[in-house]
Amino acid sequence: MKQKKAMTIILTVCITLIVISLLILLFGGIYRSRNRVSETAQTEVEPTEETEALTIGDLNEDGNIDIADAALCLSAYANQAAGNGHGLTDRQFACADVDGDGAITVLDASDLLVYYANAAAGNTLSWEEIC
Repeated sequence: MKQKKAMTIILTVCITLIVISLLILLFGGIYRSRNRVSETAQTEVEPTEETEALTIGDLNEDGNIDIADAALCLSAYANQAAGNGHGLTDRQFACADVDGDGAITVLDASDLLVYYANAAAGNTLSWEEIC
């Protein structure tokens, strides 16, 4: 029963991610074509004392790692890929880079969704197990 619930949550999260991706691509492309933005935005952030006390994955710092965090991460990635800069604060960037590679990628958003789906199903995984 626990596996069925986990699979249902994972499927729901994946569908949500696909819908969010399509919306970002559709509306992000429209936005970019109307409003050109400088492509010199910072894409990597060095860890500082301020970013060390963060919860990895909790981009909006609401105390939960959920779909909202994954959507924010995916939006940042899509904006960056479109040449608009990621639009995150240093703290958000540090939270979004869940695999620790120094960049925000679609894999970070995917890992956030895997974490959320497992947590919702009652499974506890570390970021090392997910990434």
